[in-house]
Amino acid sequence: MRFSLLLFLMAIKLKSASKNKPNFIKKLKQKNITGLIKTADNKKARTFVTNNGKLDSKRGVVDSFDFALVWSDAATAFRVMASGSTEVFVDSIAQNNLRIEGNGMHALWFLQLTQDMNYSIIISEIWDGCRR
Repeated sequence: MRFSLLLFLMAIKLKSASKNKPNFIKKLKQKNITGLIKTADNKKARTFVTNNGKLDSKRGVVDSFDFALVWSDAATAFRVMASGSTEVFVDSIAQNNLRIEGNGMHALWFLQLTQDMNYSIIISEIWDGCRR
């Protein structure tokens, strides 16, 4: 559940940035791609679509995508994404906890888009929501 909630909040923050942050909007206009962040068993997934400077997101897996970040399991995905550490992220690839399917350059572009996301704030929002 925490991983799904993290992806949902990530989508909200990205959509907000796509409406309010000129530099972010400029980057979004660079590519029209469909990306997927999911667990290997497809039980937890979110699709992100960039199209003409707009960003859309929906829960679930799509048949056609430009790249996919495929996590071994939701707990690992949450732990790594919540850490906010590039080193932990790279280690997860080396340990086969994360693999990139499709176009790796598109995946890196998307990850660069999200690098300014403050995951610690998102995690704080998740914990606050779970306590209520």
